[in-house]
Amino acid sequence: MTSLDVKEIKDFLVAKDTQLASFTLVTKYAGDLGIKIPVAGLRALRDPSSSIPPTAAPQAEQPAQPASNPGQLTVTLATKWLVAADKQRGAIVIASNLGTLTQTGFVVKPKDARELAAALIKQAEAVETATA
Repeated sequence: MTSLDVKEIKDFLVAKDTQLASFTLVTKYAGDLGIKIPVAGLRALRDPSSSIPPTAAPQAEQPAQPASNPGQLTVTLATKWLVAADKQRGAIVIASNLGTLTQTGFVVKPKDARELAAALIKQAEAVETATA
């Protein structure tokens, strides 16, 4: 089996009409590799132990209400998410709960996206450690 050292994932997009996810793997020696996989395959990449697909779709959450005071933060659990490069604007688009009443999104500059990715990994490891 051939192994590749992947340095970055870019141009991530989910096509609703074909239910295919496409993205580009940036490698050190093999160049960029375009990948297309069924959306269901993304779950296996995220959690290889979950080989059994869910039997029911998650229930839609109620729309988030605006914070009643400036210090309050309203959060919802993201059931779907998307990260994509917006090359024209030089930014990364981050969206969650696409196609639902709670869909939201924002953009960040590449430097901030790297910092956000590192912070997400750090926090995910902390949660996994605490719940193990």
